[in-house]
Amino acid sequence: MGSAFVGIIFTLGTLYLCCAVALVWSTRSYSTALARILRYSGIFWAIWLTLCFATLGLLTKRCTGNWIYGYTNCDGISDGTAQVLTGVSTLSFAAGICCGVILLVAGGIWEIVGRSRAQA
Repeated sequence: MGSAFVGIIFTLGTLYLCCAVALVWSTRSYSTALARILRYSGIFWAIWLTLCFATLGLLTKRCTGNWIYGYTNCDGISDGTAQVLTGVSTLSFAAGICCGVILLVAGGIWEIVGRSRAQA
């Protein structure tokens, strides 16, 4: 198995697993508002980060370099555009991780408080 294939499986597999957890949690959530936030967040991040990942894959095929150090000598697009797309994709991955952690912690607290109030 090539390293690119393993990277794709590891990155996208983790991404889709996190989005699937959000979607499953939304079906079992006590709060309808939390369920809506989880559902839309899971769908949004799955679609957006898949597009970012596809963009990085396209840049890898058309340019020399990598997404960590940047791309140069691109066919069909300028090097500046490749740098901007790389930056947006990298920041999107970071934002997705931060949003997922915040949503997990805040959603968990929201769910625990909501269920404890309903039982009281």
